[in-house]
Amino acid sequence: MIRLLHVHDSQPDFQTARGVDALMRKLTGDFAVDTRSIGQGGDFGNVASAAMGLRAEARHCDLVHAWGSVALAAAAFARFGRIVFTPTVFPSRRQVRWLRAVMSMRDVHIVCPAAAMQRTLIERGIP
Repeated sequence: MIRLLHVHDSQPDFQTARGVDALMRKLTGDFAVDTRSIGQGGDFGNVASAAMGLRAEARHCDLVHAWGSVALAAAAFARFGRIVFTPTVFPSRRQVRWLRAVMSMRDVHIVCPAAAMQRTLIERGIP
């Protein structure tokens, strides 16, 4: 059984909410899927508490899907082995540098919601 964890903002944008909902409904059978949120009213109040709280779950999950930079930071600091990252906003140059740093330490795969974002990330050195 594959254990998957979705991590996102406590008040996700429309695209993130629909994506998480669709994956939660569609992944059945060999998948155990769960979700956690970060922010006011969520499971964790901030990135630091999320990283500490998710660290115990990292041992029991095969894959984490981080929706947005906040979720990616929490997943990276929690030491998840495999991370799928979906940017929720168009990344700035600073965020791309930070993403490259995370990718040098963790197994991160990026799922871009738009072809223009994918081209930009490739142009800025993200494989």
